[in-house]
Amino acid sequence: MNKFVMLALLSVPLFSSYSLAHDGVAHIECPESISTAQVVESADESFSAFTKKGANYFLGIGVTEGRPDKEQWLRPEYLKEKDIDLYDLSYAQESVWVVCQYANTSVTLAKELERASACEIPTPQHGGNTANCRLK
Repeated sequence: MNKFVMLALLSVPLFSSYSLAHDGVAHIECPESISTAQVVESADESFSAFTKKGANYFLGIGVTEGRPDKEQWLRPEYLKEKDIDLYDLSYAQESVWVVCQYANTSVTLAKELERASACEIPTPQHGGNTANCRLK
């Protein structure tokens, strides 16, 4: 089995925007794209490795309880009338992470929120690269 090492070479700051409004809401905006590079760590010598260059475009936002590498992904409640995903975080035992996901890469960008009680994330059709999280 081939093992790949993924290196993220970000073409934009870690998060385009992260601000804490006076209303107790953290606004997190994921970059629209990132640049990544893949490197083959080991492979059968009878093969040649090639990579494609280009941007990895934003796919969506997920939320985890604990570090994203623990893969404890939370499931949102979809609010059809508002076309948003709502995450109730009031029961979280660990810190919550907002995770930006991108096409054609396993690289993600994540921001830790230690005191979030809920996050609202619009669907991708309605500006879904922004998470608005209420803080405790």
